[in-house]
Amino acid sequence: MSSSSWDLVVLTTRPGDLDEPVAASISGIRPSIIAITSQVDGDRDIAVSMFPESEILVFSPALLSERTTGRNARYWQPPGMPVFMASGRRETVRGLRRGLGGGLIVAVPAALLSAPPAVFIPYVAELSVREGSWTALRTHLRRPTQASAEAVHAVTGVRIPMSARGAGLVLDALELFVPIDVGEYAGRHFARHEGQTLDMLNGWAGQMARRAARRDSQRNPKRNAAPALAELAPALGELAQALRLRVTR
Repeated sequence: MSSSSWDLVVLTTRPGDLDEPVAASISGIRPSIIAITSQVDGDRDIAVSMFPESEILVFSPALLSERTTGRNARYWQPPGMPVFMASGRRETVRGLRRGLGGGLIVAVPAALLSAPPAVFIPYVAELSVREGSWTALRTHLRRPTQASAEAVHAVTGVRIPMSARGAGLVLDALELFVPIDVGEYAGRHFARHEGQTLDMLNGWAGQMARRAARRDSQRNPKRNAAPALAELAPALGELAQALRLRVTR
């Protein structure tokens, strides 16, 4: 990077995974804002500790993208959608929105930013467990659907009914309307991020456990033990274990 002033740097790599020279270069240019695209539990805190002179935002991409050859990339953005949903200090996000033309980002609360990954990442995890086979995922939707409901409850506190049949209809719509081979893309793209997927599953399970512990301490102040994680999020735990065997083998 040059020594010139930068207003915004967007990290597409988890902050803790940055090479030391790259992290040092970013620190050296002291960007006013650093946006991270990782939503793994704890990654924002890592970014804050690494870049204390920059304001940290969280961006959630609302597009499909991947590198093809060299520096070339292809992407698809749903019509009418912003490229990023952003969470952070309201004044900062508003300023970015004005400066970038208004249609590139939209400000959302942190809980709303976390909800979309909580919905779809369990299906990504199941896809990885099924060796990237879209066909196998289509025939094994019950576990990721239950895990998705558990993850959404972990980040929002709201129990939303979900069904494997509904998930199948969503996958049908993706195959119909997205102008790329979704199954081939998903199997290849998310295979490169299995460790991050596992960390997200574990993060939601941890949030579920902390939420249950707080609730239990309020209801039963003299009780020390919270419900076991297997009782709170059985599908998340099972899916995380299946993916962990693949990541660590």
